[in-house]
Amino acid sequence: MANQKLYAGAKLREIRTRLQLTQKEFAARLGVSLPYLNQM
Repeated sequence: MANQKLYAGAKLREIRTRLQLTQKEFAARLGVSLPYLNQM
């Protein structure tokens, strides 16, 4: 069975824009670094 990556970027962007947060603010709320958020 092959490992598949799951990309949640579109859904995360939708949530972030609905909350009117910058990427930096959103990463802080999620408790992750900005580079890690950008990899999602």
